[in-house]
Amino acid sequence: MVSENLRDCRLRVAYLFAGIFLAISTALRLALAVRAWRFLDGGLPVLIKALGAGLVMDLATLSYAGIPYLAFLVLAPRRVYSSRRITPLLHGAVVGSMYLVLFVAVAEWFFFEEFGARFNFIAVDYLVYTQEVLGNIWESYPLVPILLGILLVAVGIWWPLRKAIETSQKRREPLGSRALAAAPWAAAAVLFGLTADLDWSRISGNNYANEIASNGIYSFFSAFKANEIDYETFYPKLEPEKAMARMKVALAEPKAEFLSSDPWDVRRRIANGGPLGGKRLNIALVVVESLSAEYVGALGGRRTLTPHLDRLASQSLVFTSICATGTRTDRGLEAMTLSVPPTPGRSLVKRQGNEELFSLGRVLKQRGYQAEFIYGGYGYFDNMNYFFSHNGFQVVDRSDFASNEITFSNAWGVCDEDLYRKAMQRIRQAHERGIPFFGLILTTSNHRPYTYPDGRVKIPSGKGRAGAVLYTDWAIGHFLEEARKEPWFEDTLFVIVADHCANSAGKAALPVH
Repeated sequence: MVSENLRDCRLRVAYLFAGIFLAISTALRLALAVRAWRFLDGGLPVLIKALGAGLVMDLATLSYAGIPYLAFLVLAPRRVYSSRRITPLLHGAVVGSMYLVLFVAVAEWFFFEEFGARFNFIAVDYLVYTQEVLGNIWESYPLVPILLGILLVAVGIWWPLRKAIETSQKRREPLGSRALAAAPWAAAAVLFGLTADLDWSRISGNNYANEIASNGIYSFFSAFKANEIDYETFYPKLEPEKAMARMKVALAEPKAEFLSSDPWDVRRRIANGGPLGGKRLNIALVVVESLSAEYVGALGGRRTLTPHLDRLASQSLVFTSICATGTRTDRGLEAMTLSVPPTPGRSLVKRQGNEELFSLGRVLKQRGYQAEFIYGGYGYFDNMNYFFSHNGFQVVDRSDFASNEITFSNAWGVCDEDLYRKAMQRIRQAHERGIPFFGLILTTSNHRPYTYPDGRVKIPSGKGRAGAVLYTDWAIGHFLEEARKEPWFEDTLFVIVADHCANSAGKAALPVH
């Protein structure tokens, strides 16, 4: 009965669209599986399981997304639906819907390439910072050809459907018949609305398999609703009493005395082994975007990408076992500024109530330092300006650069050499006033779109991560060469550390390595 009603009725186009949506989603899922095949544990059986679970997630997404269009097809009076004025709108709606589905599929491909995941809380966070993110996309990809290509495919899909659209306008269908044809879709929407859960895509201990089984649109709106990492999904748990007992053992060390015998109180009194009035060196804490140890020869990197850092390593104190606390810049900033391990859910940099914490900036400011956060981009990104300005730092970001201080910039900020030049200016000013200086200097050049001034390194700008690493290394070497000419150089401690590793993807949801 329903199939007969669908043959030429208004809702035929909606169900045809549903089939095309499922076909595109399945094709994307297969493409992602091919891309991640070497990381998938279980091979073909896991892929079949992912395809099955993915189909269910696609149906859930489709059932929600199609409700507005379905409601219009059912409720629009015949005189409205059959009007010639509405024909271009119906064609435009189909082309626009196809374009949107294809655009999301292409965007998911590139997002998976960067993060090893479907749209998630990272995509939600990036939606807030449209200037940087859209600028980064524009500078990273051939956007015009991609968008035109999507349009051509969308038009190609619409072309054979156009007759079905116009035929449906000529049909005389009572409301009851239209409602009956829409009943399966509406029932699916109700069923999935009551039962669907993102956990349905958790089919394996392998995170790649779970992401392939997911649906990007569904996971995006799930993340938008929660706007945080789900603690129960991503974090292993331990009974609180055992966790606190383990923490007390881990915190016990020479010259440290717990203030209380209360098992829930971990406050300690630390005995200072040296004189309190020691020499106050300037501190330049250079936090380098995405500088994984795999790129640094002195830390085991196999490619010659960091000749300046490798040379410095032989003259410096090198920490060879330091680990990243997360996969985002705000995690590295949280760890270095507050000396805390990763907090569950969101970083403290972006949480409410993150003011006046026991921070490195606050401690050094109390000891007379001019403490500054120096960033080549706009510090409203990731709430950095608010966090640092409320925790002992003075903020210096891109808005504080004069036009003649910027020789090169991209969507994320000024190039590293411009940033270091600004940092030297700030240190020089503090030195002239006789004030010790502490600067947390956050770089941006080692980030997609990987662009930098021409002529600095042998790999042309914008050609990938390797060139960006080479330029990042060159800029650090140039910074230190220029700093050696300054009277404050001998009284300055330079600390170089990454904010996180370059690749966040892994078989585990939060890959420790």
